[in-house]
Amino acid sequence: MTMTSHSRTGRRAATVAAVAALALIAAACTGEPEQAPSSVLKPIDQDSLQTLLDGKIRELRVPGAVVLLRTPQGEFRVGAGTTELGVQSPPDPGTHFRIASNTKTMTSAVILQLAQEGKLALDDPVSRYVTGVPNGDAITLAQLLEMRSGLYNYTNSPELAKTLDTDPTKVWTPRELLDIAFAHPPNRPPGTDYEYSNTNYALLGLVVEQAGGQPLATAMHDRLFAPLGMANTFLPEATSNAIPAPSSHGYLYGSSSVALYGEPEYTPEMTAAIEARTVAPTDYTGVNHSFAAAAGGVVSTADDLATWMRALTGGKVLDAEYQRIWAVSIRPESPDTPRQEYGYGISRLSWGPHAITFHGGETAGYNSFMGVDTANDVTLVVWTNQPVSPEDAPTANAIMVSVLDQIYVESPLAAAPAATPAAAFESAPCPSPNVAGFPTLDFPADVQCGYLTVPENRSKPDGKKIKVFTARVPAASPTPQPDPIVWLAGGPGGAGSFQVTTLTQQGLNADRDVIFVDQRGTHHSDPLLSCPEYDEFVNDAISVPFSAESTTAAEAPVIKACRDRLAAAGNDLAAYNSAENAADIADLRVALGIAEWNVYGVSYGSKLALTVLRDHPEGIRSVVLDSVSPPANNISETWWQAPASSFRGIFAACAAQPSCAAAYPNLEADFFATVTRLTATPVVVQATDPATGAPLTVNIDGFPFAYAVIMASERGDASRVPKMIADMARGDTAETVAAMLALQTPPEIVGLGGHALAFSVFCREHTNLTTEDAALATARSALPQFPDQVLKVQPKQGRMFTECPVWDVGSDPGMTAPTVSDVPVLILEGALDAATAPGWVDIVRPGLTRSQYVEFPLTGHSVLDKHPCAMTIMNAFLTDPTRPVDAACAGRTTLTFVTE
Repeated sequence: MTMTSHSRTGRRAATVAAVAALALIAAACTGEPEQAPSSVLKPIDQDSLQTLLDGKIRELRVPGAVVLLRTPQGEFRVGAGTTELGVQSPPDPGTHFRIASNTKTMTSAVILQLAQEGKLALDDPVSRYVTGVPNGDAITLAQLLEMRSGLYNYTNSPELAKTLDTDPTKVWTPRELLDIAFAHPPNRPPGTDYEYSNTNYALLGLVVEQAGGQPLATAMHDRLFAPLGMANTFLPEATSNAIPAPSSHGYLYGSSSVALYGEPEYTPEMTAAIEARTVAPTDYTGVNHSFAAAAGGVVSTADDLATWMRALTGGKVLDAEYQRIWAVSIRPESPDTPRQEYGYGISRLSWGPHAITFHGGETAGYNSFMGVDTANDVTLVVWTNQPVSPEDAPTANAIMVSVLDQIYVESPLAAAPAATPAAAFESAPCPSPNVAGFPTLDFPADVQCGYLTVPENRSKPDGKKIKVFTARVPAASPTPQPDPIVWLAGGPGGAGSFQVTTLTQQGLNADRDVIFVDQRGTHHSDPLLSCPEYDEFVNDAISVPFSAESTTAAEAPVIKACRDRLAAAGNDLAAYNSAENAADIADLRVALGIAEWNVYGVSYGSKLALTVLRDHPEGIRSVVLDSVSPPANNISETWWQAPASSFRGIFAACAAQPSCAAAYPNLEADFFATVTRLTATPVVVQATDPATGAPLTVNIDGFPFAYAVIMASERGDASRVPKMIADMARGDTAETVAAMLALQTPPEIVGLGGHALAFSVFCREHTNLTTEDAALATARSALPQFPDQVLKVQPKQGRMFTECPVWDVGSDPGMTAPTVSDVPVLILEGALDAATAPGWVDIVRPGLTRSQYVEFPLTGHSVLDKHPCAMTIMNAFLTDPTRPVDAACAGRTTLTFVTE
């Protein structure tokens, strides 16, 4: 992996040297750790960290350095060397220093706070606030935040470096700095490629002052530093060169240009002189950092930066909505560097199952890194007082690499599970029956079945092998196209084999073979990792208050029983995840000898498709995403947004249809009032079990009622939803009871779902990366009318914050990386989708540069099997993915609400 950004005032911490070093470490760490495999961190020892830092400052020729590390094992405070050459003055985490581009995290936070207050919008053009900006009408504030404005970086100018060297106390105005930048033409059009530029943040500092009505230093103090108790952090006055005591001097060998933009590189003679200590570094402490200001001017301490990063990543700075916007802004800088990411003033470094949200800073005299691994409760701050080593490596980054290697069991930047050349495919007779008791789902006679054998865990290639089932339906055409479709089911835990007959009858295989996959751990794959006890628990829960605490408490032992049973059978439950799942799909293409194919994914299958496209793009001709679940969206936190948008759509559609509006004039108010009433006082009804004919008690509280409304548009359409709501509001339970009974899992289906894949994906990739408080806050924002008791149950998966601690499979922040690709993509979405919100499409589209989007009015989840024109649109897209599709038929969607 390489890094192309060489703009060094506040240059990102993941530079060429750091990333190369991380890659070397990952390659070198082949031994087995002494700890149990489930342990994420090695035992951490203060003395070992001290020894490491003492050695690194000698190796890097750094006068002084600090490491502040906080983990569940405790806090480790390590300083080495001196704050001033010729003086014995060891630095510590309370020593002040210039944090350089770490300032950007703070400037970005103020901008986002102003946006959440409505004082600006992220899509505002910068010309609204600052005049004279090249392309200013086309450059948005969001593009400035994410380094995609295309503007020349003023700190790359030799003119600036020369002045810093010859007149270090010069006071710079923002306009002087912008004049330097604007004297150069833009490097590229706005909104295209990533390019690190301090000009972006110089502009954002002016935007803060225009929109917020106060100086940037005051805004940072009042909004950030004071509320968080960061008493040792401030943006100095432009006229001030001083750093308050206790502080560190800052040194650099050569011109300030070495730190600003990496030139001139050290000659062999200069390197030898530094190594031999026959040349002294220059003291740059007194350089006036008004030249950096909003891009890199803040002074702080390691203690304060640790506080800052925990607050920023932990939701203490932004509200829930803007915390999500900030988090999902992080995306790959280019398709070639999928794990090298930047967002709104923030970066992410990911390796294996781990990720650190971070920023770095480099300026004449100082280099620093601050990062948080929220999943494992690790906070790391490193700073040095000499930014560039004799080998031209950023010094704090080099130390950070060594610290990460010393504390993590799995070394940084381990690659995503690679497609396995040894994966083998073997044909086999198709299972018969496909699903016992459902003859209509049996495989047609011409379907070709088989199994792909792959490692259960690709980090253990010699370990257990599993089999992934496939069913290949030949094309109906006598002259089929050479590129088949691979169909990825939703869930997670659903299986392609359930859909073979239905989608074949709908013509999915008209021109191409279609390969249906039972993903690892599902239906006909071996092993099937199912929890029939969970299916039975959910069925039985129809007779008790579903959202009550007593029901929540009763669920945990059920999950534990399933987990214990599956684990005792030798299954590595953590390996049933999206990364391994995607590698299975990549292996399948190779094993079948397919040069190119088209990937279709629905619901969770769309997340899997995006993961395959991100991690294994080889051989993908096109992608169809139906009802999008973005990897970068923490669905455990945002899930209630989908029902909320669906409810609003149904209410609006009813109001627009005269017969519905007349029949149900108070539909919205009746719905919310009924959910609240049923939560407080459930209605109990005696019914008949549709499977056995035995009497069955049905308990209707707020959640089952809301869930019945949610599932109406998923299982069919929303035509009866207004009637169900109105009937229930006046005490008629028939519609609701019928809907609830229809959602019972039939006895023949109990135990056929891939529960292990479902629990492991939701827990590792979503729930364990957030908190129940954060999820509840987001749910309240989406549906403030709902009682908390209802919102604490996720609308599709249930009680994940109860389930996941019991399921115990750790976390994988790396799976949240967005997909960046120029492969043609067609996105299909139903406007009434209550499982995956139509608004989530906006999360994936920025990275999909050749995507088309078709929204189907009055349609729910999983568009392809609901709307006849969806198949027509998809087939046209597959014929030529480069041409715009004709989506007119989608706009002609109609739905008549039942009023009798």
